[in-house]
Amino acid sequence: MPTCRTCYGEYQKKQSSCPRCESDVDVWKTAELSLPEYILYTIIGLGPSLVMALIIWRAASLQPNSLHHFIAGLLAVGLPILAFFSIFGQRHKIRELTWAQQVYKPRFRLHPALIGILALLATIVLWLVSYVLFKVWGDPKVIKYYHKLIFALVYSLGHLCFTASATLLVLQRYLKTLDESVPPPLFVNTDRMVQVAVKTAFKILGTNVKSEGLQDLRADQKVTRRLEVMQTSRRDDDGGVRISVREYRGTRLEGDDFFGHPQWIENTWIIEADRWARIQSLKPSEVKYSQ
Repeated sequence: MPTCRTCYGEYQKKQSSCPRCESDVDVWKTAELSLPEYILYTIIGLGPSLVMALIIWRAASLQPNSLHHFIAGLLAVGLPILAFFSIFGQRHKIRELTWAQQVYKPRFRLHPALIGILALLATIVLWLVSYVLFKVWGDPKVIKYYHKLIFALVYSLGHLCFTASATLLVLQRYLKTLDESVPPPLFVNTDRMVQVAVKTAFKILGTNVKSEGLQDLRADQKVTRRLEVMQTSRRDDDGGVRISVREYRGTRLEGDDFFGHPQWIENTWIIEADRWARIQSLKPSEVKYSQ
């Protein structure tokens, strides 16, 4: 079954909205990258470093004893490819982490723009070092094998950092465009989290709760169960939520006649949920009886 990217709940392919969080899932179909768009991002993020590495590799292969060993060429091509697909392949996780930093305090913090700048600076330093090594060890008469290995490491790391910087730049553009067309992750909106968590919790208990009725279910005299959210608090470490919910359940106790008033059982529940409103614990706090 497909998974909703807003709350990670499952839905049927024919459904246009997620039954769990009620967000529009059709927008993701148009927001996802098409093959031409993916190829374009790949060319922008990976192309410059790859073309440069192949040209230098070809030029070095024409020299009899070049400092540019074939290992340097392999690493300068392979590492950028690995870097691009590793970073861009995690674009949705990076988006979620970027949003999480605005809502709570995750253990791991990520700043793609800053990392991209640092990677670009590292690229400049590594390529300068590569140029110095080439000038110092470039004479075929003095080249040792370990010279080639050191040069290969420094040179290929330069290409790796350059690709990482370009990929993060492309990624920033993509995520900005994506956020303009799709809803944010569920944990961004506390009220929405509470709705989903309460609905999920009472579904576990066998009570079907409509999210639009969570605001004022006590006013509906046609139902025998009424809910009232008493208190909510977010956890700063993982973005989860703790919810105190009061449940009013009308029931006829032994001795009530047909025209007697039902006795209300007031039950307070403590719900613990993670940042996707998945229930971690559901415990009763207290029970009261009232006429």
